Amino acid sequence: MIKTKISNTFVRAHEICPDKGCYLFDPIVDANKIACPECGASRQSKSVVKMVNIGDHVSSMLACDEFRGEVEQYREVIDARTDQDPYTDFFSGSSYQELRSRGLFSGKHDIAIVLCVDGFTSHVSNESMVMIHVIISRIDPSIRYTDDNTFQIAILFGDTKTNFESYLRLIIQSLNRLSSQPIIVKRNGFHIATSKVYNLGVIADGVEIN
Repeated sequence: MIKTKISNTFVRAHEICPDKGCYLFDPIVDANKIACPECGASRQSKSVVKMVNIGDHVSSMLACDEFRGEVEQYREVIDARTDQDPYTDFFSGSSYQELRSRGLFSGKHDIAIVLCVDGFTSHVSNESMVMIHVIISRIDPSIRYTDDNTFQIAILFGDTKTNFESYLRLIIQSLNRLSSQPIIVKRNGFHIATSKVYNLGVIADGVEIN
């Protein structure tokens, strides 16, 4: 379980089905819906799920000199590799080089993440839950899975597997924006980093994703 404490300022509330939690409403696409499209529950009764905003959290990480230094150092390691060096991970392979040739990861502080979806059962209530968290992958593998370089987006309850795509939809939309519109990080009014965030994929364990 990831224990990193998340600031409340990074958290956003999103409306979900008030009965079973089987659908997360898009504030734009579903603005005129009066009921859950999966079970028909009325939206008159409001229920929400809270999720961490990925861009806000990554910005706070990049404001930290130590983390920014790790990103810069690993970029130097990647750039120094040659075709003769042994394969160690994604960033030493041809797929990463292809992305670089297409203009991705051109910035010194560009970030790569992996979105992880883990299903588990509460020891207290025996209720099925889903945890969504992020791994910062474009840093040294020795620190890639530490608490400081992973963070939780949300813990979901209820019948989320009926339309899990609706829960991922807003997250993917956010990641699409972060890959095309860079984060500008300032501290005390001074610019310290510009970063795009690229999602390398979704790993699902113990949960059905339609």
